[in-house]
Amino acid sequence: MNVAPMTGTLDRGRRRSHRGCDFGALLAPTAPEGVLTLERMVGDRQRLDALLDAVGEDVGSARRDVQASLFLEGYAWTLGLPLAGALFAERRAPGLAHAAVTLRATAWPQELVLADARFAALADDPDADDPAAVVVTGESELAGWLRAELICHLKAPVAELAAHTGRSERALWRSVGDRAAAAMLFAGEAGGDVPRAATLAGRLLSGPGPLTGRPDYRTIVVAGEPMRAHVRTGCCLWWRTQAAGCCATCPLTMRDARPTPA
Repeated sequence: MNVAPMTGTLDRGRRRSHRGCDFGALLAPTAPEGVLTLERMVGDRQRLDALLDAVGEDVGSARRDVQASLFLEGYAWTLGLPLAGALFAERRAPGLAHAAVTLRATAWPQELVLADARFAALADDPDADDPAAVVVTGESELAGWLRAELICHLKAPVAELAAHTGRSERALWRSVGDRAAAAMLFAGEAGGDVPRAATLAGRLLSGPGPLTGRPDYRTIVVAGEPMRAHVRTGCCLWWRTQAAGCCATCPLTMRDARPTPA
């Protein structure tokens, strides 16, 4: 199947960056050697234990719930940036079939590869007549299509992580929602339209199923400089690592931050 339409979108995403992060991924008909799907990573207990051990060594925590939380945060961020970039900049959403999303990870996810040629787009998209295109009627339906893909993609891995580490599925899904909202903020800042990014994030995180949350973009001061950040809805457990303190986006430390003006 031709992967050209989303190849172009994700290539352009790699050329768009914000705060040192780009919005691209590799789209390939077959996965490179040595990469795995998330399901294979977490479904093999020996491989999963080795992965979680590596995360724990890096952050200074032997707790499995902390390791699971932070690994999934990393995966949701690595996946969320290209999704947010495509949705915001080109009004497209790539398919996320289980076997078609692969990555390499020794501790933190990297080298994300998509091999699902399907993509959702609006009727006025120049590639709307492509056989792999799913044409939707507006941005709300586009975000809803991506939401359904995310839930289907992550449902089994989240359940496996929860069962193996004791971190609840609800808490893990909140992590996914927080990372998605933060990725949309980056896309909105890069594109100069944070209110539209907030609207898209709200649509992505609204609806039936386990993926919940809301964009809460506020202005904080870091090292004397104002910057926008997303106030989390759930705890990532960073305070239980060797850092021994809250993460920069903790709702406890950001509750007095100024709301970002529209």
